[in-house]
Amino acid sequence: MVARVLRESKRPILAKPSVTSLAFFSQLKWIDGRPSIKTIEPYRRDIFTRALDTYGPDGVPSHNLVLAGRAKKNWKSADLILAALYCLIIRESPQGNDCILLANDEGQAADDLSLAKKIIAVNPDLKAEVQILAKEIRRRDHHGTMRILPAGNALGQHGKTSLFVGFDEIHGYRDWDLLEALQPDPSRPDAICWITSYDSIWDIDGCPLHDLTGQPKRWVSLGPINRRVARADKRDVRGDGVGPDRPDRFARPPCGIL
Repeated sequence: MVARVLRESKRPILAKPSVTSLAFFSQLKWIDGRPSIKTIEPYRRDIFTRALDTYGPDGVPSHNLVLAGRAKKNWKSADLILAALYCLIIRESPQGNDCILLANDEGQAADDLSLAKKIIAVNPDLKAEVQILAKEIRRRDHHGTMRILPAGNALGQHGKTSLFVGFDEIHGYRDWDLLEALQPDPSRPDAICWITSYDSIWDIDGCPLHDLTGQPKRWVSLGPINRRVARADKRDVRGDGVGPDRPDRFARPPCGIL
């Protein structure tokens, strides 16, 4: 049961969780009543394992950005929400388990939050852990919230900190302003940024998705944080799953990377 999984997740701060993402999902029902884990294909399970369950010897997560590129209607938003729920409920951070959701507009982000609410509604043990509000989901112990932010005002987002920030469908983003504003807090080594999208209509240098998909798997400098670049799934982003080899730099600094 979810209640047992929640109890088992308690641990020292920044220690590797005793409950993995797949163990958590295996205790959940999907919105139609099916076991959630049975809706997750093997390649998506691998993404969750690498993104959420891979830690260094110091107990710090190995990755801080996921770029999940797929065609339409391939569980991109669902995976983002499942990852956000895992970070909200299972991971524990000394600065709180706040999770932020953004999309091309506030309405699309609200749809993502609505999906999270539907998942919670069919899982009574999970529902007992949170309060459902209009624009956020709040842990009853007040140690974290999942909320939506408007994507139109990049300047207004500077200074916010969170354990998880999810950008759903960035194909319309023409610059790095919003991703820079919400880049992982360097004082939070457990923070993660999760990006989903299909291919961008702005395929030029300086546009986030173009710059990100052009990076091969390599080490890049992310200011005070260095992490390995590893695209989660790109089979449907550019058709052949292979991006062009570009210089080891970004036109503008990224928000961090899986």
